[in-house]
Amino acid sequence: MQTQNSAQNQSSTQNQSSTQNQSFLQTPSPAQIKNFLQPQSFMRNNLFTTYTLQVDFPQIYHFTDSKQDQDAQKALDSIKTLYNKEKFSKQNEHQFEDDFIAKVLEILGWHFVRQDEKIIQGKLEKPDFLLFAAPESKQDYQSIDKESRKASNEFISVVLESKAYSIEVDNNKVKDNPHFQLLRYLNNLKLNFGFLSNGRIWRFYNNEKSPPTRSFMK
Repeated sequence: MQTQNSAQNQSSTQNQSSTQNQSFLQTPSPAQIKNFLQPQSFMRNNLFTTYTLQVDFPQIYHFTDSKQDQDAQKALDSIKTLYNKEKFSKQNEHQFEDDFIAKVLEILGWHFVRQDEKIIQGKLEKPDFLLFAAPESKQDYQSIDKESRKASNEFISVVLESKAYSIEVDNNKVKDNPHFQLLRYLNNLKLNFGFLSNGRIWRFYNNEKSPPTRSFMK
């Protein structure tokens, strides 16, 4: 009897698991397939398959939810309003960060600290933005005394390195390359996620992936 009950329970568990999996990722609709066949909205991607981005993610994160769609469109419209190519092309990095990068982060709901000192490979450096998912995380980070913060990665979600509008995010050089600058920050601070942007191009890095030098989406 125990063996029979065990087999029945196992079968029931397997059926339940199978049902849950089927409901989690359903067969894509014709509209999702059509979206999958549309031109890609990214320039280069080594993190996710195109199918994951255009079919799986909309199901998992409910992209078709009307409120989420409205919120996303509102954020995009606000960012478009800020965009001024002629103005940005004449600005230095700090001016550009003030007028665009910082405001985009605010629109997207990020909380951040700018130019906080960090010890990177024995040198004192200042990543442009340390991003926090919630205001409480930012407050907890800032409650750490200044000297201890130099070697701390506590409460930080993402490091963002930004460049002036006219500067390329990857100049294909080994030295003085923003791409490797961000990777150096992530490696030394032992953080997984980073953004690199000049306003024209945004790269998202996942330092967990191998090799990290090529694990990004832009």
